[in-house]
Amino acid sequence: MSAHLNFAIETARLRLRAWHADDFPAFAQLNADAQVMRYFPSPLTQTESDALAQMFQQFINQNGWGFWAVELKHSQEFIGFTGLHAQPECFDFSPCVEIGWRLDSKF
Repeated sequence: MSAHLNFAIETARLRLRAWHADDFPAFAQLNADAQVMRYFPSPLTQTESDALAQMFQQFINQNGWGFWAVELKHSQEFIGFTGLHAQPECFDFSPCVEIGWRLDSKF
């Protein structure tokens, strides 16, 4: 078991933490939301969304950093993700690190 599974950063309202399997349904709903995904080619299917969350957690397990799940502290409701992610070496300015986030449209 990875030590990163116990990682958490907390603010007064939010907790950034490792991904849990029970995040996947809410993550799929977020990725199917046309408003949230308006700058992406298309919304994601459940299968695509699950694979993305698994990839995020695998990256964290391998590197110790990445896109962390975000939840509301008071309710433990999953609301999205935020963090850093290495980008492929295909850009003129590579290597580089992306700052990214995706939050439920109500936030």
